[in-house]
Amino acid sequence: MTTLVEVLAEHLVNPAFKAEYDRLGPDYALASAIIRYIANHGGDCATLAKQAKLSKRLVERMRGATANPTLKQIKRLARALGVSVAEMLGERQ
Repeated sequence: MTTLVEVLAEHLVNPAFKAEYDRLGPDYALASAIIRYIANHGGDCATLAKQAKLSKRLVERMRGATANPTLKQIKRLARALGVSVAEMLGERQ
């Protein structure tokens, strides 16, 4: 059986695919941070939204990688998650 990592490696040799994959990276890092937080701490998007002082709908859209949040909203979410923006987006400091 082919693994996800193997399939991804095959596709990343295509420059157009790699460019799009790299472009979407922060969106999926943000979504992953929300999913991990909810899985590890319980609760749901509504609870996290309240902690971050954001709308539930926005947090749901960020979790689904379909939102276009402002920097202010990203900072609020990071604060609620207890991490830096860089950590939340998977960047090294």
